[in-house]
Amino acid sequence: MVLSNNKGAYGHVAFRWDPENGFSGVIVRIPEKALAFVALANSEAIWWHNSLVKGEIEKSPIAKAFISEALAR
Repeated sequence: MVLSNNKGAYGHVAFRWDPENGFSGVIVRIPEKALAFVALANSEAIWWHNSLVKGEIEKSPIAKAFISEALAR
């Protein structure tokens, strides 16, 4: 999934949630700033109740916090 704003694309996101095996994870990359954020959990703790088809990374509190800090630099 590509992250973009009114200035164009600025990063990439990968996420996974597996209710049967009980884990969740998210990876956010912002190449132009040489930054990456990885969060893994052995529970649903970092799943933000998103559709796996849509992604909806803007609803993830931890990803949103990372993106806000990264873009402010």
